Amino acid sequence: MKVVFCTLFDRHYLGKGLLMIRSLRRQGGAAAPQVYVLCLDRVVLEYFQLFPEPGVELMTLEELEEADPALLRAKRDRSRVEYYFTLSPALPRHLLLSGEWEAVVSLDADLYFFSDPMPLVGSLEEKPIFITEHGYDRKVRRAGLRTGRFNVSFQGFRNDPVALACLDQWRKQCLEWCRSQVDERRGRFADQRYLDRWPEDFAGSVTLLLPPGPGLAPWNVARWELSLRDGQLCAGAARLVFYHFQGLRPLGGGLVADNLWRYRVIPSREAVAHLYGPYLRELQAAEQVIDARLGAAGPSGPPGAWRLWRAQSYFVLEGAEVRHVSLARWHPLQRCWRWVKSYFPAPSAAGVPGLRRRWAKWRRPRRA
Repeated sequence: MKVVFCTLFDRHYLGKGLLMIRSLRRQGGAAAPQVYVLCLDRVVLEYFQLFPEPGVELMTLEELEEADPALLRAKRDRSRVEYYFTLSPALPRHLLLSGEWEAVVSLDADLYFFSDPMPLVGSLEEKPIFITEHGYDRKVRRAGLRTGRFNVSFQGFRNDPVALACLDQWRKQCLEWCRSQVDERRGRFADQRYLDRWPEDFAGSVTLLLPPGPGLAPWNVARWELSLRDGQLCAGAARLVFYHFQGLRPLGGGLVADNLWRYRVIPSREAVAHLYGPYLRELQAAEQVIDARLGAAGPSGPPGAWRLWRAQSYFVLEGAEVRHVSLARWHPLQRCWRWVKSYFPAPSAAGVPGLRRRWAKWRRPRRA
């Protein structure tokens, strides 16, 4: 089967995108797959033109918008991030409609591959679609399911009428609504919660990839014990194919916010030594090369106390050593803030009238 991988990112994810592509092709060996990169800004496009990566084909955002004019109409009423979500079904659909490929696998830029994903992609021989389940840890499952049962990070589509119908439906839904808030009334969240209905809407045509088989992420890494076996990183008894390094952001001074506190995770020694440590060192080196080539400067100097307080948990890179620091356990406002957010949903999701009704209920005098 002639398979192509695709991804999209802007300057902020350039370092992570490079690591994802290099790890994917490194694990693929001689049969490394080709990767289409949708360049979301001029910086990414010019970087790849000046410093090409093996096996990478470039596509500009303007080319995709010219091929799919409905994207430009949707672009007017949503934020930049929401527009990026809207592109999730448009890119693989465009590649399949070109007729050049038998299957397309869509990837998030912040994945990193620890083994060859092609055995997972082989499921497209049997069923035309595969998607990846979140597999939330018990502590965050209830809140996590509000954003969807499945994660838009690693999904594949065969050039098949069923898969094309699925992509057409997903594209239409994202064009209509693709906000970054949870809409409980209609069961929507960004581009992601639409996937919840695929096993029913396309019954018998969807393969569900369940962790830890395909990979792990911050919301489920605490469920399995990590270990090295014959040089291969394993989660429980399964070989880890990829990890989704969601939410990492540099703070400056060798500190990197990890976003793990949102999932109530304090990483184990094995996770720091074999998972986050090697990735962060490689990412730091890649970002330094990118900044030098672009003539830019990343965050310098240690962050202020307020930035650390907001980050709550972060990694400290000191030479070859990587340490983890968590303030979440001692954050005095964390529990109170979670309660406030759960009681008052975002106005864009519940609407201002709903917020007013709750305040009115509080002000209403109690009956004697």
